Amino acid sequence: MAGEMIQQIVDYLKANPEMAKRAREYVQTHPDDVKTALKEVAERRGWDLSKIDTTKLKSELTRIAA
Repeated sequence: MAGEMIQQIVDYLKANPEMAKRAREYVQTHPDDVKTALKEVAERRGWDLSKIDTTKLKSELTRIAA
């Protein structure tokens, strides 16, 4: 289930490169606060980030927004 959520996030960010860029920049300056980088999007999309593997999400975010 958490893997599906990460894939949804990745797909969304790939479709919205400006949001991906902002999220990546936030993660670079706040590396221990990955979930906050996506809080706005999560609220709009109805995503529950509480059970997300932040290490995996951070890795994916860095990869797609590079």
